[in-house]
Amino acid sequence: MAGGCKTAYGLDVSDGRFVLARCGRRGAPQIVLAAAADSDEARRALQAAAAETSRGAAALAVAAPAALTAVRRLRAPFASVRKAAKVWPALLDVDLPFPVESAACFYGAPRVVNGGTATLAAALRRSDLETFLETCRAAGVDPTHCDAEALALWSQHIVEAPPARVDGVRALVWLGADHVVVARGRGAEFMAAHVLRSSPLADPPAFAALWAGRARQILAAHLAEMSATELDLWWTGPGAEDEARLAELRRALPADVACRHETHRQPASFLARALARRAADGSGVNFRSGPDAHPAVVRAESRARRRAYFGVVAAAVLVLALNFAEA
Repeated sequence: MAGGCKTAYGLDVSDGRFVLARCGRRGAPQIVLAAAADSDEARRALQAAAAETSRGAAALAVAAPAALTAVRRLRAPFASVRKAAKVWPALLDVDLPFPVESAACFYGAPRVVNGGTATLAAALRRSDLETFLETCRAAGVDPTHCDAEALALWSQHIVEAPPARVDGVRALVWLGADHVVVARGRGAEFMAAHVLRSSPLADPPAFAALWAGRARQILAAHLAEMSATELDLWWTGPGAEDEARLAELRRALPADVACRHETHRQPASFLARALARRAADGSGVNFRSGPDAHPAVVRAESRARRRAYFGVVAAAVLVLALNFAEA
């Protein structure tokens, strides 16, 4: 990952609770904290993580609010990665509810498919990013990484439940404390995400009414888009710990949408694990980069550049010395 850190923390803050996961470059994320945000245990754990972060020895990742983050699939009509990179901002600008110039943007690894070039893009208004970071600091958290929630959830879903079929149709429902994310795709490929600004944890009656209509709309459209008749539906998030709640949500799904249901293990810490892993292996989004980069990350990257520079100089001196000796 950028900055040469060997350790990354992922922090999920919701409903007055902190869930903190820790991950190295290799190995699975481990939960180090699940406690009330105002507890002594939470304060000590965050202080320890902050100390590592300030030294540049670790990263601390959080998820930008899903309702404020735009995730789009882009396609350029030519099979040139270099040309496509030049038009991504223009293509994204057409599909955003705000100017691309006012946003922190991320473009994923491009893929040449059927004569064109495709990528995934994520965007967050810089004003929303700054407001979110201020909220984090007020809670005693100064993250180095700000990931895209929907993409983090989907990637962790693929890691923990690899698709059995390349073309298998699947969806992931993350039941958060104050919102729900429905991510959908085919095989390992992410297709789209939908955010419901309600939760069965916050307001069960209101969410039940919302879920009954939106779930059918999202899942039926997904099946139609994929030309499929059934899908694998996975559940996770804090709200997925209650089996009775899951049973109720499953019963609310329309009978004409055929689903095979599965639930991820340790659903309450799912997002924290995703954030830690992605920050550790460098596969995640980081809206906090460029002019918004954390000072510790800037210092770490500066040290890495100096080491690389001195390495080049040392190699050049060695070559000159060998040439001189040979002469």
